[in-house]
Amino acid sequence: LYTSRYLQAQERSKSPHHIAVDVGMTSIIGVYYSPSLDLNDIIMDLSKAISRCGHQDEIVVCGDLNLQSGTREFEELEAFLDSCGLSLRSDPRISTFFHVNHAGHSTPDHLFASRAIDMPMCHVGNLHASDHEPLIATFRTARKTENFPFSKTALGRVDIKKLEALLSE
Repeated sequence: LYTSRYLQAQERSKSPHHIAVDVGMTSIIGVYYSPSLDLNDIIMDLSKAISRCGHQDEIVVCGDLNLQSGTREFEELEAFLDSCGLSLRSDPRISTFFHVNHAGHSTPDHLFASRAIDMPMCHVGNLHASDHEPLIATFRTARKTENFPFSKTALGRVDIKKLEALLSE
């Protein structure tokens, strides 16, 4: 998970399966769950991540869940996330994973978000950078009201000749 330092991200939780950060007034949880991981372990891990988020009203959970829509496990996960106020925002009918040599495709990647989040767009990208295509979402969030901790500082002029002389010593 990458975020600009100017967004004041704060790590809230991490495990071998997730990282949860607060960015502005939104908490974002990035996940990877191995296909061999038991559903109870996935739910326990997500429960830990969600409970540690600083902004319970605006949570986004996304990543490689390795669960397919329409299966009992996916429906149980969806019910758990629904009980946390999160709903599926990505389209499980659109493939996100493309097997090597075009041997098939599937949708193990999903995005869930708090129902309060206005998310006008969530689609599968077309980057071909790996066997997984990214989920790309646009959403509106509440504005953080705290003062921005950085200030602009004038560094003055740099004497290039003097700097070159110092570096050549």
